Amino acid sequence: MNGLAFVALAFVGCAFVVAMLNDWRNGLYFFLAWLLFEDFARKFLGNNMVIYFAKDFLAAVVYFSFIVAYRRKEVSSFRPPFLVPVLLFVWFGVMQVFNPASTS
Repeated sequence: MNGLAFVALAFVGCAFVVAMLNDWRNGLYFFLAWLLFEDFARKFLGNNMVIYFAKDFLAAVVYFSFIVAYRRKEVSSFRPPFLVPVLLFVWFGVMQVFNPASTS
């Protein structure tokens, strides 16, 4: 039965990938739903690593679909007004990663 469940998940996953490539927003919704219910699939299908890494594949498909939509000028870019403070915090985090005096 587990083999049939994996085959069914593969067909459903392929259908969702095609839907994601047509509209990246639907892919984002499916990705968020997968994050919510991923543990159920791993619990009942034997904790397979393919299921664990499926979210990475779904995220890559959503990114790819968004980039394609952006290049077609279907989506505009977002420039937040608080970009400079956020970049300062990111730069501070990068400095802490390479801090040799850090305890962790």
